[in-house]
Amino acid sequence: MKTKFLNIIVLLIVVIASAQDQGDDIQGLWLNHEKNAIIEVYEENYTYYGRIYEVLDIPEEKSKELTAEQQQKGKAKMKGKLVLTDLTFKNDQWVNGKLINPKDNTVRAKCTAYLENANNDLKLRIKKGFLSATKVWTRIETNSVADER
Repeated sequence: MKTKFLNIIVLLIVVIASAQDQGDDIQGLWLNHEKNAIIEVYEENYTYYGRIYEVLDIPEEKSKELTAEQQQKGKAKMKGKLVLTDLTFKNDQWVNGKLINPKDNTVRAKCTAYLENANNDLKLRIKKGFLSATKVWTRIETNSVADER
């Protein structure tokens, strides 16, 4: 009887650990859908967050108004800002997330996320009121980030 109980406990631990490992598949660096920023997705206390790792381009309409020095300062100011919060892993997808406007830290929309294409595409299903859209972020390798600089 004790052996069966111990086997059940071990099995539960393996299942829980396996589910958490699968949830961690979202971690890493992602090129956002606009292809103007790299987002780092990371985990803290079983919740996933995304912050700006690097700004690649400033929107064209703004870049015309700014000097090169102002553009660099703007990029540096955005680095590290949160853009995604509160994602939790449940039933093979990440749920209850919020997209954040990094300029003023307000919630833009709610979202869920899931991986496709051998875990190289992160699809964000975004909902705001009655509207919804799907945006795709593309996984990038750490060494390719150095190439883009």
